Amino acid sequence: MFRSSLLRSSNGSLRNNSTRNNLSNSRKYSQTSKREWIGNPSKENPMKENFPTHLSPFFEQYEHVVNLPVFWGHMDSFGHLNNVNYMRYFESARMDYFFKLKDHLGEDRFREFMSSNSIGPIAKSVSCIYRSPVTYPDTLSIGTRLVELQTDRFKFQNVAVSHKDKKIVAEADCVIVIVDYRQHKKAPLPEDVRKVMEKFQIKET
Repeated sequence: MFRSSLLRSSNGSLRNNSTRNNLSNSRKYSQTSKREWIGNPSKENPMKENFPTHLSPFFEQYEHVVNLPVFWGHMDSFGHLNNVNYMRYFESARMDYFFKLKDHLGEDRFREFMSSNSIGPIAKSVSCIYRSPVTYPDTLSIGTRLVELQTDRFKFQNVAVSHKDKKIVAEADCVIVIVDYRQHKKAPLPEDVRKVMEKFQIKET
């Protein structure tokens, strides 16, 4: 579910000691010079991590980008990234999107919105299109964009781009609804959260 990655992120299962060597190896495919990397997130776009310049055309319509290493343990018996793990990468990217909003909502308001005893988000549906296999070692830049914002739900689109192959390897859609966890029913999207999300949303021209 949408919230499950909070636990994974906080306990470090994606970046624990047993995977440090994998992290180091996968970053070999991101070792371009600093001049060949796009952006300083704190100045140009606080929602985007640095990523290689040659990948920038893929993310022009995405307000959020995060880089995630591919781990050896995420391969399957066919020697490529298992289909389930794409969904985990997309989930991690969506969670990083929300954590980037924390500076604009404030620490206390953010924790309230993401807690299980208030009004907050939960995934309703997720779909994925697999474009090309991914093999270790590699790093994926994951783009996230807000494409629909309704009274009680919103929709994210994700794209995964391989640093090694320099192409889109998967795309995903995720519909997230707002619920009142105390009453176990749907609720409207809080206005303060809506305003922050609209602030970063890239409008199609």
